[in-house]
Amino acid sequence: MKRPEIPTHYFRKDNGRWCISYMDPNTGKRIRESISTRKADAIKRSNQVYQDLMAEYLGEPDYQLVEITLEDLSHEFFQSKERRAEEITLRSYRAKARFLLAFIQNHFPTINTVQQIRTIYLEEFLTSRFEEGKAHRTVEADLQVVKALFNFAVERGYLAHSPALKIKSFKNPNQARRVQFWSKDEVRKILAEIKPGWRDAHEFLYNTGLRKAELMFLTWEDVVIDGDRSHIIIQAKEGWKPKNNKSRILPLNQSARELVSRQKKENMKDYIFKGPRGSKQLHRDKFYRELKRALKVIGLEGDVHKWRHTFASQLVMAGVGVETVSKLLGHSTLEMTMKYSHLAPDHLRNAVSKLE
Repeated sequence: MKRPEIPTHYFRKDNGRWCISYMDPNTGKRIRESISTRKADAIKRSNQVYQDLMAEYLGEPDYQLVEITLEDLSHEFFQSKERRAEEITLRSYRAKARFLLAFIQNHFPTINTVQQIRTIYLEEFLTSRFEEGKAHRTVEADLQVVKALFNFAVERGYLAHSPALKIKSFKNPNQARRVQFWSKDEVRKILAEIKPGWRDAHEFLYNTGLRKAELMFLTWEDVVIDGDRSHIIIQAKEGWKPKNNKSRILPLNQSARELVSRQKKENMKDYIFKGPRGSKQLHRDKFYRELKRALKVIGLEGDVHKWRHTFASQLVMAGVGVETVSKLLGHSTLEMTMKYSHLAPDHLRNAVSKLE
């Protein structure tokens, strides 16, 4: 191991954050870390890194790290995220952090501090989530929260290195599969099975291709009903913002207009779609569970997001261009919509054959 160099700190104008840079004496590679918007934090982290590397170089024990429990670290982490992230995102993150905490407490009861957690323990946690039957994207989201949590521990000086740093993403066994969607006949069966209190919301997703959160936070202020010019505006509001923080206008077909007109309105700030028992907003879990119940009765598979795939797939099969579908879905790039393009060839061939 070479003698460590003192890390340098610098300011990035493109994102307004202070960073540090140093050479890893073990690998010879340049390490760059984004710290925070405060210069003092970057200086603190720079000193911490240098002390850690020098302790390793001199073979000295690591005395300067402050011990903290995983529970206290989680609390401090989420405090730092208040007013900096959407509440709906924070709720999801907190749930994932609780899963990790429960796993560590149940499987490694002798662990008292974050400093005792090793990479293998985190790998076992993620593996256990797969064994519980969680979907690939769920476990990938778990991994991102784990990484963020331990990166935060490093930033605050509780750890010299994150035990999650070298954990790689899991291969998705379904990645090569084409996007799945329901046929029109399946859609009719599903909507007929869903209980009336939830049916309008699900049918609206089918007719608009909205994301679940976009539907949940849709208010009467976002709707314009004017015949064929009727549309909704997906836009940020207090407590929520759309994906990528981008607003978009989505036209409403006749079915969607009728679904909106059936909903009860008390004031313009009310959410349009609510639960069947007078709740103020659609409950994301109950809404999902009702669809899963209906699918089980019919013998089909899928989730709420499959409505979005069905909306896009059926438009492409009807001859709508992928670029137009991309705009309706609110995708940030056309490449995101290209997964539906394989549905177009046969319909396009039928169209050009009419010239013969």
